[in-house]
Amino acid sequence: MLASAIQTSVIGAALVEILSGELSDETIAAIDAIKRDDIPLPLNHIVGYIQGMNMDPNLRRSIVRDLNDEIRIIAEEQKEKLT
Repeated sequence: MLASAIQTSVIGAALVEILSGELSDETIAAIDAIKRDDIPLPLNHIVGYIQGMNMDPNLRRSIVRDLNDEIRIIAEEQKEKLT
């Protein structure tokens, strides 16, 4: 199963924002519009995390920090598969 070009673009924007330490309302709304079942592993986990996140601006920094850690874990798992 492959994500569509639009889904890939939206997820890419989310990853860039997360790695920059932020996550905009616009990107969250775009991720919310994605059908999680259409996204392959391991990215569907990140999509699901964003879709289920609390929108409280006071919590957003800690959520972005958690998402950074999730990306790190996914990257390490993918690296292990390649070695």
